[in-house]
Amino acid sequence: MQMLKWHIQRYKLRSEFKAFEIPETQLQVFSIWPALPPHNPNEKHLGIVDPRSPHLGTRLLSPEPPALEMFPLEVYHIRRTLHGVPDGQDEIIEGVALPAESNLDVMSGIDFTKGCYIGQELTSRTYHTGIIRKRLLPLSLFPATGDMPEPDTLAYDPSSSLPLPPSGTILTAEGEKRSPGKFLRGWGNIGWGLVRLDYVGKVLKCNWEDQSILAKPFLPEWADRQNDSATVKPMPQEAVRDAVKYGHPDEL
Repeated sequence: MQMLKWHIQRYKLRSEFKAFEIPETQLQVFSIWPALPPHNPNEKHLGIVDPRSPHLGTRLLSPEPPALEMFPLEVYHIRRTLHGVPDGQDEIIEGVALPAESNLDVMSGIDFTKGCYIGQELTSRTYHTGIIRKRLLPLSLFPATGDMPEPDTLAYDPSSSLPLPPSGTILTAEGEKRSPGKFLRGWGNIGWGLVRLDYVGKVLKCNWEDQSILAKPFLPEWADRQNDSATVKPMPQEAVRDAVKYGHPDEL
């Protein structure tokens, strides 16, 4: 939070506003799905539909938890990973990540009508040429021992006990000198990697210390599988039912 505050203050230039850090004891963030009804201005909380994916429901700012059953933060991470939504500096690496490679171009993270900003020229050129060679992609992880078949779909297995490599561990492809990308983060048998798009659907290997696992990158549902001109699908008008913080494991 301190880094975000510093970043905003650095680039506010002559804008007349101040940035304040609000402690978690005063205001908390919740993820609730499916989406809640439209926000009532008289209510104490503020809710907006998560613009990154129609599967992530509502982002809620509230001074106290909603009267709903709560689930661990890991459930939220698993759900967004299954729907191809990166989140946080463990995946979108500070000072290194490029907006298009981080999928911000398809998740309402970039305003292409805005004026000057840091990195605008590269970001705009990448968007208009459509040349994106690598992206943050969800990975299906499985043992390198041959005990499990190669997965055909991206699915979370709560019984998985795979060892996970450190962030930044290089991914390799059999018979090739060029690295397809690197592993970033994971939970059980799914994770994230920054991977070249020509290796989507191919089995890659991740070696570290005296251990190894296999990883298979998948294109998320928002991607156009022919030319990668990906767009987020329109938000469906789902029936509202009882929502929970970070969802329920059975609804992933």
